[in-house]
Amino acid sequence: MNTLTSILSISIGATVGATCRYYFGIFSLQYFGKAFPYGTLISNIIGSFIAGLLVVFFLERLFMSETYHLMLLVGLAGSLTTISALSIESVEMLSSGNIARHY
Repeated sequence: MNTLTSILSISIGATVGATCRYYFGIFSLQYFGKAFPYGTLISNIIGSFIAGLLVVFFLERLFMSETYHLMLLVGLAGSLTTISALSIESVEMLSSGNIARHY
């Protein structure tokens, strides 16, 4: 696989994952409010579950090419489970005093 194909595969997966993460955030604000970053939590749980399934699938079954491996595991699951959004939202909650309201 050449570098351009790898970059494009990861980009496609990351675009889908980032879009899902965004909409999980929007929907969670509508249903749960903004007191806690539920969208990030949901994204991380779903992304971790997908990553776990994919790792087992790739390690035990090996039916997919490296292109799909990069697209799904690195791009999609990687963009869903990025820890930076959780870190930013946690710091915002701490600095605004919102964390004390939940515990």
